[in-house]
Amino acid sequence: MDEQRLCILYVDDEVELLTIGKLFMERFGNLSVDTAPSADEALVKIASNSYNGIVSDYQMPGMDGIGLLQEVRQKFGDIPFILFTGRGREEVVIQAINHGADFYLQKGGEPKSQFAELVHKIRQAARRKDAERALKTSEKRFSDIINFLPDPTFAVDVSGKVIAWNRALENLTKTSSADIIGKGQDAYKYAIYRSTRPVLIDLIDEPDDVILQYYSHIERDGSSLTGETDFIHIDGSHLYILVKVSKLFDQSGTITGAIESIRDITQLKKAEEDIRKSEERYRSVVNDQTEMIARFTPEGVITFTNEAYRQYYAPRIGLHHPVGKNIRDIMEIDNYAAVEKFLQSLTPDVPTREMERMVPGNDGNMYWQIWTVRALFDEDGQVSDYQVVGRDITEKKQAEERLKDAYEQIAADEEELREKFEELTDSERMVRESEERLILAQEIGKTGAWEYTIQTDSIWGSAEGLAIFGYPPVAGNFPIEDIESYIPDRDRVHQALVDLLSDDIPYDIEYVIHPADGSAEKYIHSRARCERDDQGNIIRVLGVIQDITDRKKAENEIAFKNAILKTQQEVSPDGILIVDKNGKILEYNKKFQEIWGIPDDLLLSRSDDPVLTSILDSVVDSEEFLSRVRYLYAHPEEKSFEEINLRHGKVLERFSAPMFGDNGEYYGRVWFFREISGRKRAEHELLVAYEQIQASEAMLQKNYQMLLSNEQALRESEKRFRILFELAPYACILYDKRGFCLLVNDYPYVIG
Repeated sequence: MDEQRLCILYVDDEVELLTIGKLFMERFGNLSVDTAPSADEALVKIASNSYNGIVSDYQMPGMDGIGLLQEVRQKFGDIPFILFTGRGREEVVIQAINHGADFYLQKGGEPKSQFAELVHKIRQAARRKDAERALKTSEKRFSDIINFLPDPTFAVDVSGKVIAWNRALENLTKTSSADIIGKGQDAYKYAIYRSTRPVLIDLIDEPDDVILQYYSHIERDGSSLTGETDFIHIDGSHLYILVKVSKLFDQSGTITGAIESIRDITQLKKAEEDIRKSEERYRSVVNDQTEMIARFTPEGVITFTNEAYRQYYAPRIGLHHPVGKNIRDIMEIDNYAAVEKFLQSLTPDVPTREMERMVPGNDGNMYWQIWTVRALFDEDGQVSDYQVVGRDITEKKQAEERLKDAYEQIAADEEELREKFEELTDSERMVRESEERLILAQEIGKTGAWEYTIQTDSIWGSAEGLAIFGYPPVAGNFPIEDIESYIPDRDRVHQALVDLLSDDIPYDIEYVIHPADGSAEKYIHSRARCERDDQGNIIRVLGVIQDITDRKKAENEIAFKNAILKTQQEVSPDGILIVDKNGKILEYNKKFQEIWGIPDDLLLSRSDDPVLTSILDSVVDSEEFLSRVRYLYAHPEEKSFEEINLRHGKVLERFSAPMFGDNGEYYGRVWFFREISGRKRAEHELLVAYEQIQASEAMLQKNYQMLLSNEQALRESEKRFRILFELAPYACILYDKRGFCLLVNDYPYVIG
């Protein structure tokens, strides 16, 4: 490929040399050469023109070449400058280099070689300047990107020198980029940590055990490394930061340095600690209750129990962890059909009822219990879980019996019995109110950042995400069923949580919610991970949610429009092919493939070259077809409507039009092909029929003229016959074959 044509200013007081140099460099050097016989005239031309380089003699009248070089550097910057002179003194060379000349070339010798060397130096200087400018542009772009980042960020080269220090890091360290750029490890260590402790960017190639001496929660991802550590801010405040470092590579894959980004996660850590404390409080509240609390599915499978429940039943059935067992087996209910009937009586309007039952105790005696049963319903009105809260009311029952006996025995003690009964009623009311407060606390929930605890089967939600689920922004814990009740596809969402807990399958899921405040449905994206102890046991599940409603609506709208477009393509009688501006196949319909008989593998390649080759095999005039295709590709603004004859006798109608965006950008071209062989045959048959009709019409016209002529002759003959008939000197009578008289001349009348 030819080199770029450069525009050069050649300055020399020797006019003949200017002429020769200009002629040679333009003819053999592919240069455009402008000339000036003096430095003053050269400065005027430089001010009004753009040159890729300047070639100047040294010794000239008035201002010499060094003076011109100084003026150029002062006024016009780093234009490549070559001193081309016959003087070879060392001090001239030193002056030229000191004042910024790119090359010094001494005149003399064979002209062709001399000017060839000059052209080489000119191009070498121009390339070097272009490279320097490109490097500065790249460095400026890199610096702008770094400064745009919201997180404190800096970068170093392979020697450990700072090459970028963004504004966010200036604000964090109170160290300006001007004071740190170009300095090494000791400088940025002190600027960040105010000590000599290692910075993560210096540990990227160290083993994990070394890094863990200074950073926790380290993770590697290819050439990137993240870790967490304490950080003392310059104002003395204690922060917790997340640090991420990554190696930098050039286009050849060679490491050119590294980049480190710092993020303040102090508030996140505090939030995590608040979550942990809140969960501990919730767990303590539930487990400290004297009432027995449990939750089970409609099938009877227990999903949650508190400590009081476990302590009551464990000695009796030898089961300390009843979760996963069936409540029928634990509750020892003989007539479970009655219990099922009781459960079926619970409705969304009446979700809570109480039942009393007698159970055998560990000592063999029978004890009374009262159970408050609450049905939890999903959005379809179906029971998703039952929650039961039970307590021993044996003493109450015994007291009632004693009261009853005493009432029967001593009517006079009625007032005393009434007072005792009221005391018992007040006690029962307070216990029930306590139960209702506990249930209400379990139902209140949060969203946004969330944490699921297996032991309590409950979720803690942060205030940030409450608006998403339509709750008031008050942080706290709530049963998982409450949150899942607003998720139409709760089975899939719950199964994702089960899969995470049981098989460590990544929890990354999207789903729809119907917010509690009745607002429009929302699309949610949720991700979560398990937190484990040192033995690998799951402690809890930490997760976050994100409202992606706007994004999903946009995706659904695009999918809907794509479905409409795809349907239009497939039901179209035309074969349709859509390519981008580079000839890559974007879309095609089955009709296109059927018309041209193109194999699937060619279309799946998404390249129009093999498809075009296959099409050319079917076209009668393949050169004209290919020429038109290339013409339309070369002229994206043009449309085309043509007929194409195929080798097997078919005829296609082709229409092609460009695709432009609203901003006028050319995206590609669409091709429509319609088989019109039947129509062409019909047109031909119509043409033949039309020609036959025209021939018949001419024949009829000719026959008509003959009939007119014959009719005229007949009339003349009839006229002559009548004249002869009338003038005959004898009687003439004309009869038809039936004997009727048709005509009689005048002669019979003349003779009487």
